[in-house]
Amino acid sequence: MEILKKNLVLIVISFISLILSLFFILELMGDQSELAKIEEKTKKELAFFDKVKKSKIRLKPDSGVVVNVVQSQKNAENAKNEYQKLCDGLGKKYKIVPKIPSSSPEAIRWIRENLNDMTQFVIKNEMTVNNLGVEFNKIVQYGYLGKDEFFPVFRMLYIYRRVITILAESGVKEVSSISWPLVFATYSQDRYTVTPINIAITGDGATLQKFLNRMSSDTTMLFYLRDFTIVSSLQFTQIVNDRIALNAKDSEKNPQLNSGNRTNDMPGMMGFPTQNNSGMRGTDNNRNLGTMDQNLFSQETNDGKKNIETGREHWIKLSPKRQDYLAFEKGHIQLKVRFDLLEFKIVEEQAKE
Repeated sequence: MEILKKNLVLIVISFISLILSLFFILELMGDQSELAKIEEKTKKELAFFDKVKKSKIRLKPDSGVVVNVVQSQKNAENAKNEYQKLCDGLGKKYKIVPKIPSSSPEAIRWIRENLNDMTQFVIKNEMTVNNLGVEFNKIVQYGYLGKDEFFPVFRMLYIYRRVITILAESGVKEVSSISWPLVFATYSQDRYTVTPINIAITGDGATLQKFLNRMSSDTTMLFYLRDFTIVSSLQFTQIVNDRIALNAKDSEKNPQLNSGNRTNDMPGMMGFPTQNNSGMRGTDNNRNLGTMDQNLFSQETNDGKKNIETGREHWIKLSPKRQDYLAFEKGHIQLKVRFDLLEFKIVEEQAKE
C-alpha cells in the first residue's frame, strides 16, 4: 500500500498514457483505411489517363484555339446538314411532276380534256363550283401555248384537280370560288416555293372541318393553312320562336308577369318548358314512351265542365328529346380559307440548275 501511495501519481499518468496510446492507434488505423481508398481511386484515375494517352486522344487544344467557338461551329454545321436533309426529304415526298405535252396543239387538247373531266367529276358528285377552271379559258380561246409555259400551266391544272378531289371527298357541295392570286406563277423563299390558293365554300360545320383536315394532312401535296374566315347566320329554332310568341301574348294580357324578368324569352331559362316525369310509366332509365299533355284541359266553362282546347293533335305525345330544345337551327357556314402550297427545293436539283 505504501508503494501505491508513493507512486499513485505515476500510476495515474501511466493509465492515461495507455488510453491515449490506444486512441492514437485506432485513429492511425482509420487513417490507413482512408489512405487505401484514396490510393485505389488515384490508381483508377491514373489508369484512365494512361488509356487516353495510349489511344492518342488529345485533351488540350492547340495553342490559340478557342474550344467553345470550334464546338459551336460544328453544331451549326450539323444543324445545317440536318435541315438540308429534312428539306430534301420534303421535296422528294411532295414533288409535283405533271404530265407535259409535246406540242402546243396537244397542250390545248389536254387542257380541254382536263376541264371536261373536272366538269363531269363535279356533276357526278353533285357539286356546284363557280367559275370552274376559268383561268384556262383564255388559253383555250387563244388556241396556242408556248413550250416555256407548259410546266406552270399543267402544274396548276394538276393541283386544281387535286383540290377538287379533296373537296368532293370531304363532302363539300357548294364551292363559291377557287382563285389563284398569282395565277400560274409562284414566289420563292430560301428553300421552297409558295403557291397561294384562295377557296370559298359553304357547308355544315362537320363538313368544313373535314375539308380543313383533309387539306392539311394530304399525302401528295403540302398545303399550309395560312388564314381563314368563317361567316355564319344563325336562326332560332321553331320551338324558340313559339316560346317567344307565347311570352309576348302573356305579356300583353298580364304585363306584370314579365316586369323585371327577361329570362322567359330564351330556352333553358326560367319559364321554358322542361320534361316532366308525371305520367311516366315506371321509374327506370328507359326512355318514356309517352306523357299526358299537361295543357290538354286548359279552361272551364260556366257550368264547371272542361272543354278541350282546339288545335291539339294528340292526347299522348312522345317525350321531347334533347335536340328538340336546341336554340338555333342547323345552318350552313361559309368558309373563306387561304392555303399556301409549299414545294421544297432539292439540293442536287439546285446544283444542276
